Amino acid sequence: SMIEGVRRNDRRMMCFGANMEQEHRELKQLLMKDLYQHDKVLAMTQRAEGIISALFDRFFADSTDMPDSFRAAANSAADDAGRARVVSDYIAGMTDRYAIRTQEKLFPGDNGL
Repeated sequence: SMIEGVRRNDRRMMCFGANMEQEHRELKQLLMKDLYQHDKVLAMTQRAEGIISALFDRFFADSTDMPDSFRAAANSAADDAGRARVVSDYIAGMTDRYAIRTQEKLFPGDNGL
């Protein structure tokens, strides 16, 4: 069919015009500079990585602060990789606020993350 022919085609079939391509490039550069790599965004990202890392290390070493189902799964994992998967799944299911509250509860006064 014609649709299959389009899917199999390796060449670009549509593209922006020259003006739109330039505007698209400028917008991407602006977003990179003023949004994705903004100092505040980078600081929040670094803090989030610290929180996630601290939670992972804590739950991997001691599962007692995880809910019963995750604790049981972590404790019965066949190996460290399985335990890491359970801990990762638990953390991945947290909202940002819940992860922050959990970090504050487990590490009181440690705002340096």
